[in-house]
Parts: sequence; structure tokens; C-alpha cells
Amino acid sequence: MTNAPEPHPASCLNCGTPVTDKFCPHCGQKTQPTRLPLRMFLGEAIATFLNLDGLWWRTLRDLFRHPGKLTRDYNDGKRAAYVPPLRLYLSISVIYFFTVSLIGQNRVMFISFGVDDGNTGAVFGLVQYLMFFLVPAFAAILHLLHRKRNGFYVEYLVMAVHLHSVWFVLFWLRLIIDWLIGPAPIEPGSIRQIIDGAASFISEVLPLVYVVASLRGMVGASWVMTIIKGFAAMFLHLLIMGGTVALYMFLRGITSVQVTAG
Repeated sequence: MTNAPEPHPASCLNCGTPVTDKFCPHCGQKTQPTRLPLRMFLGEAIATFLNLDGLWWRTLRDLFRHPGKLTRDYNDGKRAAYVPPLRLYLSISVIYFFTVSLIGQNRVMFISFGVDDGNTGAVFGLVQYLMFFLVPAFAAILHLLHRKRNGFYVEYLVMAVHLHSVWFVLFWLRLIIDWLIGPAPIEPGSIRQIIDGAASFISEVLPLVYVVASLRGMVGASWVMTIIKGFAAMFLHLLIMGGTVALYMFLRGITSVQVTAG
């Protein structure tokens, strides 16, 4: 016999305030029974992690449909309709790195690895941790390139978080496509070659296009200056990323692992 879930309480179990909605008007706690079936408990846990009440998907949709607008709205104080930038970034990055570890790939974001000689795992781990430190570094680059605008660093930090969230989605798609077409040689003119070309476009062209579009949407500068600063920001970003990995390999004496940034 299946136990039926308890009815929702008439008052908040946290502060005792009478409640008639999903959340307590006094302390904000969600109104729900204390004992839940396992399926409801797991569903709530997943919904909490991914924020599946619509905010998560709406945030992703607007990030892709209106580059730069979400960052501008957040900096202007319009925040209730979207997932906070850090929560979005952490959720997407967890999914991305879980997928990488699950299906096994020789690429993490902009870093590609060559032959595995036993040291690739160490470099791979470095790149995973490095991505989280590169976000504030990229924000500093954007802030420096727009220093005449007199904006705050935090504005560009929010933008860097949004940009990296979008990049994680794009590179996640690249991972899935590469996994689906497999490692077999690709014949010229085949469907697999077309799919592989689309995957390359997603991971090699769209990240730069999105940076330029986001800068345009947030800053509103001319297209010429936006493109120049977008290219400069990406170049410096990749330079810092590749330089850090190269320095790590030099200090560890790793010379046989082929690493490519870009």
C-alpha cells in the first residue's frame, strides 16, 4: 500500500504564520508537508538544483536570443525573472564536466589534448580548475578594454559569468556531437563531415560571435570598436589560458602531452 502524501499545512512550519500560497509571506519558506514520497523528494531536489520552475530555461533562452541584454538587465537591478549568474554558471559547468568525465573527450572548452602518456590526466585536472579562475580574469580584461566607460568591475564580472555559461553550453553541444559521430575517420563529402563542420562552427566560431554580440548589447559601442575589443578580449583570454597550462607543464616537466588552446 502506497502512503499518500501529507496535506499542505495551513501555517508555516518554520515561523507559524498562516499561509495560503506556496511560500510563507513572513519568512519565505516553501509551504509543503514534512514527509514526502521518494519521487516527490527527488523531483524537488532536481528542481532545486536546476531551478526548473521556468527561470532556468528562460534565462538560457534570453541569453542566446538577446546577447548582452541579460547582463545589462541584471546590472540595472532587473533580477527576479532570471537565475542568478553564479548559480547558472555552476549548474551548467557541473553538467559539462560530468559529461566530459562520462563520455571521455580530449577537449575541455578551448583546450585540446594530444596523445595520453599518463600525464594528460594531470593537465586535464588543471584545466578543469583553471576555468573557474579564468572567469574573474576575463572580467578584468573586459574592464580594462572598457576603462573609458567608467563602469564597475562587477558589471564585467557578471558579463564574464554569463559568457562562460553560454560557452559551456556550446562546448557541451560539441561534446555530444563528437560522441555521436564517433572517432572513426571522416570521409570527405559525407554526412559525418557536415556534422563535424557544424560542431566546429559551434565551438570555434560561435563563442567569438557571442562575445561581440554581448559587448554590443551591453556597452552599445560601434560595431567596429566592439569587434576589435571582442577579438582582443578573446586573444588575451586564450593567451592567459594557454600560458598557464604551458607554465604548469614546464614546472612539472611534462613535455610529451600535446596541448592546443583555441
